[in-house]
Amino acid sequence: MKKFFVFLISLVLLAVSVSAADLQISHEEIVGAVQAGGIATFRLTITNLGINSDTFQIVPSPLALDPSSEFEYIISSPSQVFVPGKGSATVNVSVKTKEKIAHGRYYETEIIVRSVNDANRQQNYPLSIHILAPDEIVRLTPLVTGRVKPGEDFTIGVKLDNMVNQPLHGINFYVSSDIFEEKRVLEFLPFQERTETLTFHIPSSTKSQDYKLSIRAYQGEWLNAKKEVSFKVLVSSDIKDEVEVVKGFLYTKTVITKTNVGNSITEDRYSTKVQFIKKLFTSFTVDPAQKNGELYSWVFSINPEAKQVLVIKTDYRPVFWAIIVILLSALTAYYWISRSVVVKKQVFKLKQTQDGLIELKILLHIINRSSNTIRNVTLTELLPAMIHPTAKFGTLKPNKMQQGVMGMRLMWEMPELVKGEERVFSYEVTSKMGIVGKFMLPAALLRYKTARNRTVNIKSNRLTLLPGFEQ
Repeated sequence: MKKFFVFLISLVLLAVSVSAADLQISHEEIVGAVQAGGIATFRLTITNLGINSDTFQIVPSPLALDPSSEFEYIISSPSQVFVPGKGSATVNVSVKTKEKIAHGRYYETEIIVRSVNDANRQQNYPLSIHILAPDEIVRLTPLVTGRVKPGEDFTIGVKLDNMVNQPLHGINFYVSSDIFEEKRVLEFLPFQERTETLTFHIPSSTKSQDYKLSIRAYQGEWLNAKKEVSFKVLVSSDIKDEVEVVKGFLYTKTVITKTNVGNSITEDRYSTKVQFIKKLFTSFTVDPAQKNGELYSWVFSINPEAKQVLVIKTDYRPVFWAIIVILLSALTAYYWISRSVVVKKQVFKLKQTQDGLIELKILLHIINRSSNTIRNVTLTELLPAMIHPTAKFGTLKPNKMQQGVMGMRLMWEMPELVKGEERVFSYEVTSKMGIVGKFMLPAALLRYKTARNRTVNIKSNRLTLLPGFEQ
C-alpha cells in the first residue's frame, strides 16, 4: 500500500514536470528602462511544445501587485491567447511602475502563463524593469566656440538626446553664465535627438576674462543632465567718436565726444589747428596736453563705458558787440550834439598897423538844432583886458556891456529861439600883439531854458591867437 502512494505521487510530479516542460516562454524588451512612474513593455512569445493546441492566460503573480510592491499594474494584451500544438503566439505585457521608488536600479516581478484547460499546465516567468536615474534620461552635448568679442553676438549650440523609448514632457532647459541666462521648456519624442541654438549679445563693456557656461536639464525637481564649459571674452579697445559743430553768427562751438565702447581702459588723442588770431577768441573746456604752434593736442584715458567730452568755442561776438556799442555811442553822441543848440566862435583879422595894433572881427554863430523852441536865451561874451571893443557891431547889438576887472562883458538877450533858427552876432575889436607871445579868446556862454523850464548852459569853442595871425 505504501509503495502505491509513493508511485502515485511520483506520477503526479512527473505530470506537472511534463506540463511545464512542454511550455516555453521568452520575451523581447520593447521598453525595458523607464523613469519612475513609467510603463515598461515586453513582447512575450509563448511556445506550445506539445502536440495538442491550448489556450493560455497571462496574469501577474499574486505578490506582484502587493501594496508594498513597486508596481501599480501588470496588463497583458491580449489577456489570453490560443497556441496551436507545436506552435507559438505573442502577447504584449505592460508593467506600470510607481512614481515614488528609488532611481537607478532594477526591479523584478513575475507573470504567470497558465492553461485554461489544464490547471497543472502553467509557468511563472520573471521580468526585470530598469528604473532610470535622472542623469540617464537626457544627455547634453555642448557645441560652444571658445572665444567671443565684446559687442558681438555669442551663439551656443546644445545637442540633447532622449535616452529612453518614451516621450519626455516639460523638460526645463537652462543655459546661464555671469553675463546671460535663458530658460526653455522642451518636449521629446522617444529617443529623439534635437539641437537647441541660443544667441546672446555680449555687452561691449564686458570685462575680458574666462567665464563658466552652465547647461542644465531638469524634469520637475530632478536634475537630468548638467554640463559646464568655459568661454573667453576677448580684450576690446574701441573708441566711438562723435563731433558736433554748432555754428551761429560769429560763433562756432565744436563738441567732441569720445566714448569707450570697449572693455578696457583706452588712451585716445584729438588734435586741431587754431590760428593765431583765432586763439584770442577760442576757449576749451579741457586744457590741451600739447601746443605746437597752431597745433593743439589732447590725450584722454577713458574707462569702459565712460565718456570724455571736449568743447571748443570760438566767439567773436563780444568784440563785435563792443564795436557796435562804441559805434552806437558815437552815433548817439553825434545825434544829440547835432540835435542840440550849437554855439560856434570864429575870428577874422581885418588889418594891422605898423605899430602892432590889429583889428579883429569876431563872429558868434548860434543854431537851434533841437526839436523844441528854447526861451530866455542869453549869450555872454567875455573880452580879456588886452582886447578893446569898438563901436562896430553887426545887425544885433549887445543888450548889455559891463566893464569888469578881468575885461569887458558883452551880453545879447533873446526871448526865444525856435526849432532850426539861426542867429549870427558879430563885433570888431582892437588889440596890440607883440612879436612873441599869444593870447586866448575865452569861450562864449549861451544860457537858455528848455520847454520843461530847465536851465542849460552851453559854451562855444575857444580861440588862440598867435603873432602873425592871418585869416
